[in-house]
Amino acid sequence: MKNDLIKLYFDGAAEPNPGSGGYGFLVQQNDKTIYSFGMSLGTPTTNNQAEHFGLLHGLTWLYQNGYSNSEILVYGDSTLVLNQIFGHWNCKAEHLKFIVQMSKELVKQFRNIKSDWIASENNPADYLSRLFM
Repeated sequence: MKNDLIKLYFDGAAEPNPGSGGYGFLVQQNDKTIYSFGMSLGTPTTNNQAEHFGLLHGLTWLYQNGYSNSEILVYGDSTLVLNQIFGHWNCKAEHLKFIVQMSKELVKQFRNIKSDWIASENNPADYLSRLFM
């Protein structure tokens, strides 16, 4: 049911930084994966760009698939991204301001959404972000 707790894991990576980048996100409902996605961003991509794309595309998928009234818990391993979107940090990088604003506007469309930091080694989206670099 769409009333269950939904977990969104996102990640992004670039090697070197900047370099070849990729992002991924994974959606779980009742601790079972219901959707996962990964994509290459090509070069040059920064790690922060890749992280932001992972989050934006994960949020977009949730919204487009009718989860805006569900309880959403977003997990990411980027303190910077989480605080720029859910916290009180400003985005100073000109090349990221548009995607940050898009994510912030999208977050407003969800009735109950929270975020939490997770270590990279515990983030299932880490594999997806690196798979397509």
